[in-house]
Amino acid sequence: MFLLGLYAGRRGIFHDPPGHRKLLRRVMWTTLPLAVALNLYYAYGPQIFGSLYQNTPDWGTGLIYTFAGPMGSLFYISALLLLLTRGERWMRRLGFLRWVGRMPLTNYLMQSIIGTLIYYHYGLGLMTRIGYLPGLGVTMAVFALQIPLSRWWLSRFRFGPVERLWRTLTYAKPQPMRIARLKPAEST
Repeated sequence: MFLLGLYAGRRGIFHDPPGHRKLLRRVMWTTLPLAVALNLYYAYGPQIFGSLYQNTPDWGTGLIYTFAGPMGSLFYISALLLLLTRGERWMRRLGFLRWVGRMPLTNYLMQSIIGTLIYYHYGLGLMTRIGYLPGLGVTMAVFALQIPLSRWWLSRFRFGPVERLWRTLTYAKPQPMRIARLKPAEST
C-alpha cells in the first residue's frame, strides 16, 4: 500500500484528481466488485458457500483476507477523489475529512487501541459476541468522535501527537507543537 501511495503521489494523482478521472474511474469500478466479493467471502463464507468455504486451505483464506481490505481502500480513495473533482459543493461536504486526514497516524493508532479494548479479551471481549453490522456501527461511531477531536486538537497544535513524534525522529530535532498565536497589535 505504501508503494501504491508513492506511485500515486509521483504521478500527481492526489494533486490533480481532475486530470486523472479516467484512471480513478477504472480503479473505482474494478476494485468495488473485488472488495465486495472478497469481503463477503471472508465474512460470510461458511453461511453462503458452505463446503466450498470449509475446503478452502488456510493460505487461501489468508490470501483473501490480505486483498479484501486493500481493495476496499482503493475503492474508497478513488471514489472520494472523484467526488472531490465534482466541484466546490463536494469539497465543502467532504471538508470534515481534512481534520482527521491531517493526523492519520494518531487516529489510526487511536482506532487500534479503542478497537482492541472493545473486541479483545483484555477489554470488553466482544470479538465473538458482536456481528459485522453492529461492529460497523461501532467503527463509524469511533470515527465520528475522532472528527471533532481532531479538529479541536489541530486548532491548538500543528500536528497530531504521533505525527509530531514521527517528525521529531525524522528531522532529529524537536518540532514545534503549538500554533504560534499572533499578538494583538500594539496601539500607537
